[in-house]
Amino acid sequence: MEQQEQIRPDAKTIKVWKHHLQDEIDASFLYDVFASLEPDDRRKEILSNLAEVETQHVVRWQEMLTAYDVKFKTQKPTFKARLMAWYARQFGSAFPLSQMLGEEASEVKDYLTLHRNSTLEDARETALVLAKE
Repeated sequence: MEQQEQIRPDAKTIKVWKHHLQDEIDASFLYDVFASLEPDDRRKEILSNLAEVETQHVVRWQEMLTAYDVKFKTQKPTFKARLMAWYARQFGSAFPLSQMLGEEASEVKDYLTLHRNSTLEDARETALVLAKE
């Protein structure tokens, strides 16, 4: 990820990027949990692949933040994600998975908005790549 020296992201932009990073951490965690609970091998593989894609998104956001020398804590799943995982383990993954798919659609819209509105070329590129994956 190439840093643009002349432009530094403002605090609001950094907050948005960190929010996207956390969303990707949660999604990776949850898809992994859903895969572990899935009895159907085909669906298990799909969910595992989704977890891997989300993990790649985590890495992409970490690289973006690092490229601009933005500090971030070691991330872990949020309470909401851990609660959804607990629910899935207790009652099945149908409901939390449907909730997550709705959030994924919203995230794609957010990435397209970021792509359209960002003044940083590498942020625009990252947002577009993530929206497509």
